[in-house]
Amino acid sequence: MTCTRRGSDKQMKALPLIVGAWLLCVGCVAAADLPTDIEAAQSASIQSQSKHPDYYGKVLQPFFYEKVLSQCVQHSFEDKGAFVVVLALDADGKVIRVYESSKTRVSSCLDAQVAKIVFPKPPAAPFFAAFDMRFEK
Repeated sequence: MTCTRRGSDKQMKALPLIVGAWLLCVGCVAAADLPTDIEAAQSASIQSQSKHPDYYGKVLQPFFYEKVLSQCVQHSFEDKGAFVVVLALDADGKVIRVYESSKTRVSSCLDAQVAKIVFPKPPAAPFFAAFDMRFEK
């Protein structure tokens, strides 16, 4: 039995480019499927958190408060108004979208922090996690 190759060398060399473009496009579609507003993101977070309560409560929350929030509230910002933040995490724990109910100095700091941090890998992706930020004066 003999094997014959049906494509030219040019076609074979183009295959990785085609596969790469397809994967990039799949990523675009997945990002387009994310909620468009904070209310929809909060609904998605309720579903994620109820399906995986141990990950949210025992892994993600402590990580968020220790590694992210603590960096923002240690500064004495005058503007510590209440807000909700929802993070959408990909399969690797990278933040792919941040939803905020309002903009404060602390929320702006959170934006900068989550852009630099990789969270522990979630059990499902995208994983939505909501954090209700209220500060005592």
